[in-house]
Amino acid sequence: IGWRRAAGGLLLLVVVLAALQALAGAFGIGALADGGVAGGGYVGGLILGGLVAAVGEAGSAVILLMLALAGVALLAG
Repeated sequence: IGWRRAAGGLLLLVVVLAALQALAGAFGIGALADGGVAGGGYVGGLILGGLVAAVGEAGSAVILLMLALAGVALLAG
């Protein structure tokens, strides 16, 4: 496995964790978990929290979409 495929897979993992965290927050699932951690877990919460704090909710969505496209491009070769 080349470094491009590994980097693409890692990018997609980051996007999936942050997206699951955002979905859990949107559906109110995070309030049920201990400390509000649901969906993407602690890592997803850190990624999404950092993005939202830095660029807001709309900017976070754009960045996650860009990272997903970059990850797919790296995986595809």
